[in-house]
Amino acid sequence: MPCVEPVTTVTTAITAGHHAVALLKGITEKIKASGRSEGLSDFIDVQMAMLDLIQKHHEQIWENVQLRQRIHELESDKARDQDLRFDGEVYWKVEGDKKDGPFCQTCYDRDRRLARLHAGKSEAVKWNCTVCNNFVYRGSASNRPVPQMPTDILPGAWAGS
Repeated sequence: MPCVEPVTTVTTAITAGHHAVALLKGITEKIKASGRSEGLSDFIDVQMAMLDLIQKHHEQIWENVQLRQRIHELESDKARDQDLRFDGEVYWKVEGDKKDGPFCQTCYDRDRRLARLHAGKSEAVKWNCTVCNNFVYRGSASNRPVPQMPTDILPGAWAGS
């Protein structure tokens, strides 16, 4: 969640910059009205330098706001990571004596995404993930289905044959 403070800082900086430019324009008009044009060129240079400084200041404030948001995101991620426990198969979110989950190991390890697992629909499948289509099987690896070789590949079509 973005903080309100940086938005207020940006608004204040923009307002101050506009006020400084308005003051410079007012002084320029007074110099023009007085008929002293020899200092007018130098004063316009000061205005341009002031505008450049204001722009750089705005860019730094915007970068600061973005960095604060990133820090907030990283702190939230760290807090979430501290609450997660991996039991060898799946992740569980543990807060005090409350246990929430299970969550997919593949989705979390790859994308830092907490994808809730669903109960398996067969005797061999304990949990399945509807996000990445990963399965957590019951018991040992011998209960897992063995991938079948595609039958539509002709002999000799393999690399090196």
